[in-house]
Amino acid sequence: MTIENRLEILEAELSRAKRWNRLLMIAALLSVVVMAAGIGRVTTTESVGGNENAIKANAFLVVDKNGKLRATLAMDKDGPSLILADENEKPRAILAMYKKFGPTLGLRDENGELRAALAVHNVGPLLNLSDENGKPRIVMSVHKTGPLSWITDENGNSVWQAPP
Repeated sequence: MTIENRLEILEAELSRAKRWNRLLMIAALLSVVVMAAGIGRVTTTESVGGNENAIKANAFLVVDKNGKLRATLAMDKDGPSLILADENEKPRAILAMYKKFGPTLGLRDENGELRAALAVHNVGPLLNLSDENGKPRIVMSVHKTGPLSWITDENGNSVWQAPP
């Protein structure tokens, strides 16, 4: 094997590593954004647009028969969000429309770990499936440079990567 061949292989591996790093950064940022979905407060209740049955508010809280918070429809500085909680009031599904990142759907397990995230943001769509420790295991995205996808083991090592 010549030095030129070795350099070509190293350049290809470096290119893949850079794309993997960029995708993991996007996935991490998406996870933080989904976790940061806040709950607003009801500030006004009034007729909207002449419709006497309409209610205008910054947030709607839905509780179950035991008074536990189970759903929130809220508007905050980042945009609207719908948060669905389990019987222990833990957020499990979050659908949000963020100014910076666009529409985002996050699904959490019973331990609060983000297990699945789907977003369409300014660099393209992203799907992230994580293990029980919150580590991304399958990541797919369509970026300006084309489609990107990875499958990783429990240590974060790539076991499969889409060709460049």
